[in-house]
Amino acid sequence: MKVATIIALAAVLSVAQAQEPLVSHARKALANKNIRPWERNWYEKVVSGTVKPKHVKTWSTQYGLWDKGRYKGDTYHIACNKLPKGTVVWMAHTQRLMVVTNCGASSNDGIARRRHGEYWTDVHTKYSGQYGWSTKLGDMWILGKAPWRH
Repeated sequence: MKVATIIALAAVLSVAQAQEPLVSHARKALANKNIRPWERNWYEKVVSGTVKPKHVKTWSTQYGLWDKGRYKGDTYHIACNKLPKGTVVWMAHTQRLMVVTNCGASSNDGIARRRHGEYWTDVHTKYSGQYGWSTKLGDMWILGKAPWRH
């Protein structure tokens, strides 16, 4: 086998391994009849391979009505300065699809970089610590952009 073929095969296997948590979760989610239609649509794209998710590290914080009572949203909303509104992502530490619906303070991006995150995300939660953490470095896959009217 040629060296170039071996390198190309290794790269394909590396991408597949990096996406395994997302693909595995998508298959399980599709078996659930209670997911929203937009979630089903994105999970089907993941499983069929019609989207090419980009894997990144994110430093995540949380926000919600419990946070000084001023931040409305839904449990699938996140804030992110570096991604446009409507961007759909899957976060390993929430185990769900999320949609960028707003941005946050630009100072958060520097904090994320110092904590080894390529992106900073602020996850909307019903209550502080909903996912068992208040700040966390984790894996995120950027799936694509959906029309967003908010």
